[in-house]
Amino acid sequence: MSLDARGALLNSSDFFGRADQLNGLMNAVGSLSPASTMVMGPRRCGKTWLLGRLRLELQRCPLEKVVTIWQDMAQVGPSSPQRFYRRLFAEIRRQAPDGLGELLDEPKEDPSEAFDQLNEFLYTLASSGYRTVFVMDEFERVAGNAAFDLHFFGQWRSIAEGASTAMILAAPIPLGELCHEGARGSPFWNVFNVQAVRPWSVEEIRDALCQWCRPDVSEELAHEVLKATAGWPFAVKTLVNALPGSI
Repeated sequence: MSLDARGALLNSSDFFGRADQLNGLMNAVGSLSPASTMVMGPRRCGKTWLLGRLRLELQRCPLEKVVTIWQDMAQVGPSSPQRFYRRLFAEIRRQAPDGLGELLDEPKEDPSEAFDQLNEFLYTLASSGYRTVFVMDEFERVAGNAAFDLHFFGQWRSIAEGASTAMILAAPIPLGELCHEGARGSPFWNVFNVQAVRPWSVEEIRDALCQWCRPDVSEELAHEVLKATAGWPFAVKTLVNALPGSI
């Protein structure tokens, strides 16, 4: 089991207590009309873990012709719309199938023109039978940045509501509450279904401990771990790391 600097559980084989949320997201992007969804929950509660698993499932799932574009805003550091589009276009060119990425030029310096380029390319993908899913972690870094204005979010609303596109975003609280003052009131914030990330149950904690530590973890011990961690995955794993051999 490995952890990144922000505590995301990275080993996809160790995936507990998120099956319902994962299935909900898969159904949302796999439906006839894909639905954009916001994954909401406190920091270090497993949102990145869930999105990472979604990304993996989309790459190997039976859904045909799905292009998944992953952006972790904590790593991208979207200080401006120009940087946002440069990083996004680079990822699209890497992920676009059948050599279609070569049709996407470098983004224009004007963000509105860059969006028009993106929209035209998404139309090209849709015309070839592909649907595009944007998976963006820590989107509050965009929503709260005044460099991203009301017009920016208005344009992205068309992608969030598109017939062949969907957005899966993660943030700790509703984006309409996180966004900067200049973006308040944008209809973009209202187009998302919400998938809440909840703490683990006793049974899910026990499943995790049985795989991480030993196969005979008792329900009583799982209850004690629940009391100590409130059921949050990162806290459970931190406790396991802090007490090697004690569980």
